[in-house]
Amino acid sequence: MEDATKKIALSFKYKCDNDIFLEKVFNMEINGIWFIDKVETSFPVYKAIMTSKNIYDIDPAYKIQLQCNTRMAAYILRKMESYFSSFYFSNIISSQRFYSRNGVLLKGSNLDVSLKRGGKPPPNKKAIDCFFDRL
Repeated sequence: MEDATKKIALSFKYKCDNDIFLEKVFNMEINGIWFIDKVETSFPVYKAIMTSKNIYDIDPAYKIQLQCNTRMAAYILRKMESYFSSFYFSNIISSQRFYSRNGVLLKGSNLDVSLKRGGKPPPNKKAIDCFFDRL
């Protein structure tokens, strides 16, 4: 009999056949600001989370710690959606794998508010758009 407390599988359902997109985003630097904190998050950990068939089955210590502010992160995460079938704020939050630059687990309200705050885009919007346009 299956454990009733076991969570339903969660996957972002990465659509690409290779790691090029993941590598580029992992190494993204916009105007001197890194998207991912490479001291706290290695590429293999980042890849494992982003491509897992079930995030709940991988090591619970695996996390993605961001190095940019939450507004910039929320904008970048939205730009990443087209490379995945199930990469939504709700799934990002449910995964409990994404942490702010201060090491605080991201919450849905943080991401939503970051994009809506005064309707202003993140300060580096043009550079972020340019980065994704080149992919």
